Amino acid sequence: MARDSKNEIPGLLQFAKACFKPGQFIEEHKHQSMYEVFYINYGKIAFKNENDEILAEKGDTIIVEPETMHGLRFLEDTEMIYFNLEVQGEG
Repeated sequence: MARDSKNEIPGLLQFAKACFKPGQFIEEHKHQSMYEVFYINYGKIAFKNENDEILAEKGDTIIVEPETMHGLRFLEDTEMIYFNLEVQGEG
């Protein structure tokens, strides 16, 4: 397990699991100063970024860089594990 002396992971803003039903979606948005990582535990999603849309399913990982417009549409019952990391040392 990766931790610092304060029992924290530097830059980790959120670590969560969420379940979605077909037809649910997350509207397009962007984050100014964080990375977002999605791991599809089961199910299938349509992931849209600034340039295209891809299908992601069980076992796939999607990494979204800061300032990237992105949204998700859930095509099946889906469980996702995701986390957000603050950009460190910019500027």
